[in-house]
Amino acid sequence: MKFFNTTLFISLLFVTMSCSTIMNGSKSEVKVTSNPTDAIVFVNNMELGPTPAILRLQRGETHLIEIKKPGYKDYRITTSREITGWFWGNIICGGLVGGAIDLITGNAYDVEPKYINVNLNKDTALNEFYDLENFNGINLTDDNGNNLGEIKIVWE
Repeated sequence: MKFFNTTLFISLLFVTMSCSTIMNGSKSEVKVTSNPTDAIVFVNNMELGPTPAILRLQRGETHLIEIKKPGYKDYRITTSREITGWFWGNIICGGLVGGAIDLITGNAYDVEPKYINVNLNKDTALNEFYDLENFNGINLTDDNGNNLGEIKIVWE
């Protein structure tokens, strides 16, 4: 019976330690949407794919999220980290050792914000230089004005 009680105590001790790690895991989900859709999402300068997207980001770290689409201004946001509620539960149930484990591993934190919904703005820098509504190509000429060729541009 003494062996059973000791085993039960040790098992409970390990289960209650690092509660945030057990309940949340080492990654936090961030949902990203954009208008227009199909903008490309970059996290820490790595391309992850088009919007809409669900990012699984390492807890305990900040991340630079960029949303890019040709013809639109880039959107940038740096995430922050906030203590998760499971950390406080761990302090109450698992004590300082479990809390210390969660802090050291970074799993005591959530990545914030959890939702990023972006309305991308048209990039007007090109519109100020070119009349893009009527721009459909480039004519190449020599110094005498003779036509050497042209480049046609099709806008989507």
